[in-house]
This record gives sequence, structure tokens and C-alpha cells, in this order.
Amino acid sequence: MPSRYKYCIVPLCANSTFKTPDKCFFDVPRKLDIREKWCKVMKRDFEKSTVLSKTSVRHVCEDHFNLEGDVCNYMQCKLQGGKMRLKKDVIPHKFECQRQDQKNIIRKIEQNKRQDLKSKLKDIETAISSLKDVLITKIFIQEKGEVSGSHKFIKTGVQSAETFLEMF
Repeated sequence: MPSRYKYCIVPLCANSTFKTPDKCFFDVPRKLDIREKWCKVMKRDFEKSTVLSKTSVRHVCEDHFNLEGDVCNYMQCKLQGGKMRLKKDVIPHKFECQRQDQKNIIRKIEQNKRQDLKSKLKDIETAISSLKDVLITKIFIQEKGEVSGSHKFIKTGVQSAETFLEMF
């Protein structure tokens, strides 16, 4: 007879009997003070959690425990099968899924910073290229000693470029 659908209630953990059928799922204790401790270490708000009422049956997957050390009948279950039982006072203590999510967030922030810097660098390179053109034109005007109608516009651009350069 197939067991019922279970999913891990640890925030950011995606394990369920559907996605990871070979994993073991432990019931969250119903005793209120222990249930609160579990919620606290899982970073779950016990007061606001509608999923975790006092009578609901919820589960935490094996990823959040050290099976060999936390299960009282570990060897028996490995050799003969059966339901694993946690030792008294054991609470979930491994939260790699949450650390992995933090790493992904940090990685995304760093990637966005790199893209912003690349964009700013491209803007600076474009400005420098424009300034080079303006400065070359200024040198040309100075060598010729003349300012025609079309060069008045360029002269204004040179003055703007000089103002821009003074900012640095």
C-alpha cells in the first residue's frame, strides 16, 4: 500500500515523497513546546504559520538530520527495514537548502553589480571616444586658426568636453 503524500516544511526545502521518494520523512512532534523549538531552528514563524496548527501532521525530511546519530533504530532499519524513529530531544539541525539559497542570492547580487559596472564602463568608454573626437577637432581648429559656421558648434562641444574633463 503506497504511503500518503508528504513534503518537508523546512523553508526552501523542496523534498517531497513525489520528488524524492527514497527519502525518509519524520513527523513534526505535536507537543507544543517541542514543535515551537523545531519551528525556531527551521526559521519558521510558529505564531503566523497556518500550515503548522497544534494538531496538524507535518513532516521534515532526512536532509535536516544526521541519520546515524539522530535515529535510535538506524542500524535495525538499514538491515531489516521499518520506520525510523528519532531519539528523544533531537531537533532538525542541518539546513543546507537555506544556505544554498543565501549563496544564490549573493551570487545574483554580485552578478548584478558586475553588469552595472560593465554598463558604467561602456558609458565611460563612449564618453572618452566622444571626447577624443572633440579634442582632435579642437586641435584642428587651433592649427587652422579659423572658426567657420560649422566649427562654432564644434567649439561649443569642445568647451563642454573641457567642463566634463574638469569634473575628473
